[in-house]
Amino acid sequence: MAHSRQWFAVLGAYGCGLLLGLLAAEGLAHQLVAHPHQLPALAIIQHNLLVLVIMFLGILTVGAVTLLVLLINGVMLGAVVGAYAWRGKLTAVLLALAPHGILEVSAFLLAAYGDLLLVPLFWKLLRTGGWRNWYGHSQVLWKALLFNGCAVALLVCAGLIEHTLFLTVS
Repeated sequence: MAHSRQWFAVLGAYGCGLLLGLLAAEGLAHQLVAHPHQLPALAIIQHNLLVLVIMFLGILTVGAVTLLVLLINGVMLGAVVGAYAWRGKLTAVLLALAPHGILEVSAFLLAAYGDLLLVPLFWKLLRTGGWRNWYGHSQVLWKALLFNGCAVALLVCAGLIEHTLFLTVS
């Protein structure tokens, strides 16, 4: 399978983050906020798109920042789900997160994969100075653009859903 290293890195970083978050959840269970504040849809979308930009800039760090963002996102999701599970409210938090969370997590995973596809190309072009021949790599560029474009669309939908169908876990 082509580019399986990138998928392994993406899923591994997110999975490790989830596991770390779940392990830390017991200590966080007593700090849960009963009624979090609802954010405007535009603020949610802007925040998530900023995360995509940071992940994209991770190309400059050979993908390390991209994977770190995935790890941190996984830790946060794992900690929230685990903390609510410790309080006996797993079903409630899953119902609150599922409508937008499926789209949001998918978007981050797709964008990270697209970004990691660009890492070897970027560093090859930088090393060889072959910027004039970038069009010879158009297939990789189009794939990365497609994955990141889909991620943007998914995050816009996720932000609208998160704002519109806001559920508080009580």
